Amino acid sequence: MIILLLKVVVGAAVFLSALIALTLAYSYRERTISRSRMRRLTSPATNLINGDFRETVKTAEGIGTQQAVLRGYGQMRRALAARPSVPERNGLTERENIQVAKTFPTLKPVSDKLERIYCTYERARFGSYSIGNEEFQSFLRDLQEVSRKIR
Repeated sequence: MIILLLKVVVGAAVFLSALIALTLAYSYRERTISRSRMRRLTSPATNLINGDFRETVKTAEGIGTQQAVLRGYGQMRRALAARPSVPERNGLTERENIQVAKTFPTLKPVSDKLERIYCTYERARFGSYSIGNEEFQSFLRDLQEVSRKIR
């Protein structure tokens, strides 16, 4: 009788231990998923859509305006690609993608700004001179205008 009672108690203890372990594993998984969702919500592309340019400005202060222009342009491209109204076309160059994006009704009012953003990006990416502060400030203003239209 005592052996049977011990078997039941040990079985219940093992079952409860397994249940606690599964509950903790599920809780950890949910917490990890929530963190990854938060990281996605605060990604640079989302920040650009929300008009947050602090990351681009910090980059300019930390490693220079050329890298900041490259990152800002990358943020804009990711924000454009995230919008269902502006589908990205595979197999096109950056310039061709910008030309296609400028034809969409929501971006037509800022097509000149898109062109200036791309030209600044091109100079930063392929040019041999540095981007001046005035040109960088103009780049940021154009990014802000485009981000308002992307939303």
